[in-house]
Amino acid sequence: MFFRFYKGNSPAVIILIILTGIIFWIPGFLIQTEPVLPFDFLQMPFFQFFYDILGSGWVAKLVQLAFIIITGFNLNRLNSEYGFLRERTQLPALFFILLNSAFLLLLKLTPAVFAGLLFLFSFEKILLSYRKENLSYNFFEAAFILSVATFFYLPLLFLWPFIFAGLIILRPVIWREWVLSFMGLILPFLLFFAVQFIRLGEIQSTFSMLINQFSIVSVYFKLSIPNIVILAWIGLLILLGSLMVLRTIAIRKVFSRKVLLFLFWIFVFSGVSWLLIDNADIEIIYFAAIPVSFLLSEYFLSMRSKRWKEILFTILLLSGMVSVYYDVFL
Repeated sequence: MFFRFYKGNSPAVIILIILTGIIFWIPGFLIQTEPVLPFDFLQMPFFQFFYDILGSGWVAKLVQLAFIIITGFNLNRLNSEYGFLRERTQLPALFFILLNSAFLLLLKLTPAVFAGLLFLFSFEKILLSYRKENLSYNFFEAAFILSVATFFYLPLLFLWPFIFAGLIILRPVIWREWVLSFMGLILPFLLFFAVQFIRLGEIQSTFSMLINQFSIVSVYFKLSIPNIVILAWIGLLILLGSLMVLRTIAIRKVFSRKVLLFLFWIFVFSGVSWLLIDNADIEIIYFAAIPVSFLLSEYFLSMRSKRWKEILFTILLLSGMVSVYYDVFL
C-alpha cells in the first residue's frame, strides 16, 4: 500500500513527500482565523523581525512549510552522511513533515521553525566532532548556533543541556571543550546585551523583555478527538520503536549506538521544556520531531512483517490527514 511508495530513495519519492506536505497544509491556507498560541504575544527579537516582514498571511505559511520541508530533508542528508540508521531512506523527512503538519494549530508561522533549523545545524556540528583527535571546536560552534536560535524561541534554553549530553556521549573528557561550550552559549547573549546598551543606553528593558517571555499567557484551544487519536498513535509507535531499539542496541555499530542515545536525550529535553515552561506549547513538537522521525524510520525499516508494516504506516498517514482536515471541515 502506502509504505512501499515512500520507502524508496529516488527523486520521485522526494517529490511525493513534498506533495504530501502540501496536501497536509491545504487546511492551513483555507482557515479564516488562525489559532492563537503564547508566542503570538511573547515574541523574541529575531522572530519578531521576521514576523514583522512576513505577517500571518499565506506568505508566512509558505515560509513555514518551506522550512519544515528543508529541515526534513536535512534529516535525510544527515542519515546519508553519517549512516546511523540501517539504510538510506527518505522516511525521516516524511515523518518530520507529518508530525509538524498533522495539527491545525501548527499551520502558521512559528518561532520554532527558525530555531529548529539552527538546532539541527548545531546537532550536526556535534556529530562532526566524533573521532576527532585532541581539542575540537565543534562544540563551541554548536553551542553558539544553539544560543543564537534561542533569540527566535526562548524555551530552547531548556534544550541547552543537549550540548553537554553530546560531550559526555561522543567525546572523551577534555575540560577545554566544556569551557568552550559554555562560552559558546553565553557569548551571543553578551553580544546582544552590548548592542542593546549601545542602542538604548541601558539594558534594564532588555532584561525585562527576556523575563517577560516566561510570563503566563492564557490561551484557550481544544484538541479534537482526531488530534488526540494521532497523538496516542504516535505515542504507541514511539514505545514500540524504543523497545525495538533496546532489543537491537547491542549489535549496532558504536557510532550508531551513541547517536541513538544522543537523540533520546534530545527527546527528553524537549519533553522537559514542555513540562516546565508554561508558554512552551504544541510547537515544541518541532524539536521532539527530530529524534522521533529517526526512531519511526528505524522502526518501520526493521519491521519484518510487510503486512503489519503497511497497516501501521497507513494508519499513521491517514490519521494525520484526518486530524488536520477534521478541524476545518467538521
